[in-house]
Amino acid sequence: MTTPQDGQRRPPPPPSWPPYTSPGSPPEPSKRRWPWIVLGAILLCGLPLGGCLALVGIGVSEFNEVTGAIESDASVFLAATQSGEASAIEAQLDGGTGCLANEDLLAQAFVLGEQLDPASTWEFSGTRFVTRSGGSTFSVNADQDTFVVPGREDTSTAQTTATITGADGATIEVVLDLLRPDSTWFVCQMTAS
Repeated sequence: MTTPQDGQRRPPPPPSWPPYTSPGSPPEPSKRRWPWIVLGAILLCGLPLGGCLALVGIGVSEFNEVTGAIESDASVFLAATQSGEASAIEAQLDGGTGCLANEDLLAQAFVLGEQLDPASTWEFSGTRFVTRSGGSTFSVNADQDTFVVPGREDTSTAQTTATITGADGATIEVVLDLLRPDSTWFVCQMTAS
């Protein structure tokens, strides 16, 4: 056998023949493509859906955080009202522009406090708010444009309802309007029925 020298061409390789199958043998199974198509469809739909769910989760987390802060600060006010300590009540009031004067709020708190016994408990429902920080807002169950206190349009605003239950089973419903000029929610107005 001779080897080609430089500049000479090699002969082409022999043609390849498909493997022999007898006429009665089953055909070779074809590769399944449908699992890859299904996986591609799941990824195509699943990734954006996962991103949306993550954003919803973040929003729910922030909603729960703000609602918890509102109810916590309102609880401090109700506990002070229940104890009847004027200085503790006044520390939770915001008698500034657009709110009831501190003296009026304090008088309302004393009237409410006289109706509460030491065993009274409360539960919050119907909390709604708009938090404002510079040019950004976050709101739940409230219209950002109309849920404001006149003269304090840049201040975060909230409203929550507390149902107070006494030891005798009697209930009082209290609606608290709150403002957050800094990191704490303060009572701006109160109605009890």
